[in-house]
Amino acid sequence: MRAGAALRQPVLYLSAYGGRWASDVLTGLHNAVRRELLDMYACTASMQERGLNLTLAEVDEFAAWWALFRAFVADYFIDNIFTVFRATPSGEVLPLLFRTLDQFSPRLIAYFARAERILPKLIGRAHTPAAAAAVSVATVDWIREEGASGWDGVVMCGRWMEARPLAAAWAAAHIRWGHRLGYARAKRRFEAGHAAIAEGFHQRLWGP
Repeated sequence: MRAGAALRQPVLYLSAYGGRWASDVLTGLHNAVRRELLDMYACTASMQERGLNLTLAEVDEFAAWWALFRAFVADYFIDNIFTVFRATPSGEVLPLLFRTLDQFSPRLIAYFARAERILPKLIGRAHTPAAAAAVSVATVDWIREEGASGWDGVVMCGRWMEARPLAAAWAAAHIRWGHRLGYARAKRRFEAGHAAIAEGFHQRLWGP
């Protein structure tokens, strides 16, 4: 990695969730993306710190993590970027990644904040709590059935909720009875794959 390649992490925080239906319908998914962004910045900080000691195997590992992250965030974001990376000289890989993220992440985070500031009032005036709840459940169903991230995306939707009662309440409201065994299996697979990759980068930077 060339000297001077650096990634600036924007301010990331999880918005309040629970008990405010007109905003919860937005902030649930927004927080899921924010949680993934936190992992992404931990991965890139690890790669940035290690610089020339970074191995091609680790780049491939991050590529696997990125593929699911990108699928969950939006299909339009940086298609085939790792095809470009594999054809890019090793000294240019991280600078290219960092320049891309410097353009994308702050805009996405700003969009979330603006939407959460403006839209809940409009949603509250035009809809009901039952309608908002139905949209949330339908969104999870769509991610599972039609979305590029599939079951992994469903796991991401609830993963950011570290408080067990909140996570349990979310699962009870959003995961249909017939899908709960599949959800449990997906969580185990997710933790052993996608989440473990991020944790590995974290440990290589800060230790266990």
